[in-house]
Amino acid sequence: MDEIFKQIGQANYYLSRLTYVISTFLVDFGLEGDVGDFFSSLNTKDKFRTLPEKLKKIINDEKLNDEFQQWANEMEDLIIHRNTITHSLILNTQDENSPFRFHNYKKNKRVSTHEVTSLHLKELEEYNLKLKRLYKEGYELFIQAKKKIPILRVYDMPINPSWRNDIKEWLREEYLKTDKGLYLNIDLIQESINRGNLFYAISNDEVIGFATFSTFESIATINIMGMKPDFRMKGYGKAFIRKLINIFKKTGCYAIILKSIDADSTAFWEKLDFRSITKIPIRNPGFTHYLPIEKEALKNVSSIVREVTIEIWDTVSPSFGHNVPVWRQELKSSDPTLVLPIEWEWDLKVIVDGKEIHNVLIKRLDHPNCNVLFGNFLVITDIKKLLDYIKMIT
Repeated sequence: MDEIFKQIGQANYYLSRLTYVISTFLVDFGLEGDVGDFFSSLNTKDKFRTLPEKLKKIINDEKLNDEFQQWANEMEDLIIHRNTITHSLILNTQDENSPFRFHNYKKNKRVSTHEVTSLHLKELEEYNLKLKRLYKEGYELFIQAKKKIPILRVYDMPINPSWRNDIKEWLREEYLKTDKGLYLNIDLIQESINRGNLFYAISNDEVIGFATFSTFESIATINIMGMKPDFRMKGYGKAFIRKLINIFKKTGCYAIILKSIDADSTAFWEKLDFRSITKIPIRNPGFTHYLPIEKEALKNVSSIVREVTIEIWDTVSPSFGHNVPVWRQELKSSDPTLVLPIEWEWDLKVIVDGKEIHNVLIKRLDHPNCNVLFGNFLVITDIKKLLDYIKMIT
């Protein structure tokens, strides 16, 4: 029996080490917002297989991405196999001398410690050998990835007092050399510094970038973002924005908007999944691009009905076709919080199990009991709560 517990202990040790390694590297890669989501459901199907999809966005190396995918596939198969070994053997009693100390839930019967040892010891040893190998392979892959990804830290206050002046200095130098740049906005930047509404991108104790921001009604705005010339086109800007996305996610924001961007930077923002507002018939939205922040899964979808579809209809703009909705979304319990840019004068239609049951003017949802309107965004977190409120006012 001692050997059984030794093998189970080794299995838990390597898995905890792997958990630590992955979480540490996710933070370094600017994906710290995914750490909790990833490990809160570590044993969920396809969790390991989805990890390489996140890394593909930041690792520009096809061979390395393929190796990550192969490693993740093996790792997930091993995690699933682990459940069949250790989770099916639950200690049923505190009696050390009991010959029927384990319960095998796969076979739905009690088994003796002798039977457990003979059946599972070899399997546990093989499992640990594979886990040890995959731990080492995973560590090496993350080390390779770290060499290809810019690593920086983000602060919302100047730990080093010189950072403020450093930003002004390199903006001024760029303006004197090129007659363009963000130095023309130095008054707005200084105002953000004074208010504490500025993030600093730091690499090797040097300020290499900054972003001015504001938040209102759970919507974050990036007003001005700049990188030091020597650090442009090297991935530092994307790494900086990914970290800001995670910061805004942690503070409870549902979306990030950009007030205005120049044509040269459009591709940069869209590679970070920011979406243009131009194809949506919102009058004077006050922003050019937006990014819905993925948060927790929708609540109370499958638990109350089989199918729920949300449609948003523009009943205001004469130039927009009234025969198709602006938005149409079939909701699933696995979907993240739904975040949609809207006009308050538009209509919300809710279709349940293929039948329209509600059609309501969106601005009527502006009530604390509903809590779905944030500026120009409709944010749905709990479908049952929304349906209950609509039923109450219609």
